[in-house]
Amino acid sequence: MQALTDLRAFVGDGVSESDYAARAGEARRHVDRYLADPEDGRTEIKNALASATRLYSFAASASSVYAARGDFSVVGRDPAIAECPRLGRAIEQAAAHWGFRAGDPAFAGLIAGTEGLKELWACAADKLGEAETLIAGQKP
Repeated sequence: MQALTDLRAFVGDGVSESDYAARAGEARRHVDRYLADPEDGRTEIKNALASATRLYSFAASASSVYAARGDFSVVGRDPAIAECPRLGRAIEQAAAHWGFRAGDPAFAGLIAGTEGLKELWACAADKLGEAETLIAGQKP
């Protein structure tokens, strides 16, 4: 939980793609260890943390594809897009503004790797907040 909380505090304007990718990767390693713990059966908390981790990781991946001018269509086909309704709305708005099809994976990937990062970070923060609420509800 702390790794994701630290990542949430780190993201924002001016964050370099490489620094963000490194921190997102480190957070993912911590969360993956927790998720693999068979002794901890708190499924709802694990699901929220897993979703937050996927979204933060997807943002790092989308950003790195953009920085490398890679294949945006691969990014646009990632199922993590569906986990973030804010990103879906941003893609639809950008498509309408620029005259593209929102369902075009290359266009969706381009938006996800650029102006969609803030939306992904917000969705990930929402999922982290969900986990925090669940944890607070379990404390005596």
